[in-house]
Amino acid sequence: MNPFQSVAVRDHTVLKLWGQIEQNIDNPDLSVTDLLESAAMSRTNLYRRLTAKTGMSATAFIRYVRLTKARDLLLDQTDLTISEIAFSVGFNSLSYFTKRFTEVFGVCPRRYQETHELKPLSEHPFKFLEHALKG
Repeated sequence: MNPFQSVAVRDHTVLKLWGQIEQNIDNPDLSVTDLLESAAMSRTNLYRRLTAKTGMSATAFIRYVRLTKARDLLLDQTDLTISEIAFSVGFNSLSYFTKRFTEVFGVCPRRYQETHELKPLSEHPFKFLEHALKG
């Protein structure tokens, strides 16, 4: 079963968490603990909710929001270097950022910036999540 088939479009808690992560995107120390107050639930319930709605752990969800913002900046902020973009969305290591970006989007940040191409939707499971959450 595709883990994203269970995504509830516009799930209030998930959207609220997405917004909180975006508001603190430049904080490399942003953690699941920081999200608990906003979610008004226990750590266990937060993990269960995110896993059920997105198929990702809370940590992976934070990373995915960061990578999505970086992807947008790669196109919109062409005056910034890839390193500057990585650091602006909370990554402390360019190599880790590049590895995770490539893992999620199927192309390295530099190539994406140059070609604006990602994996086709059918090969890119997180793309469905993004569309479902942003609606």
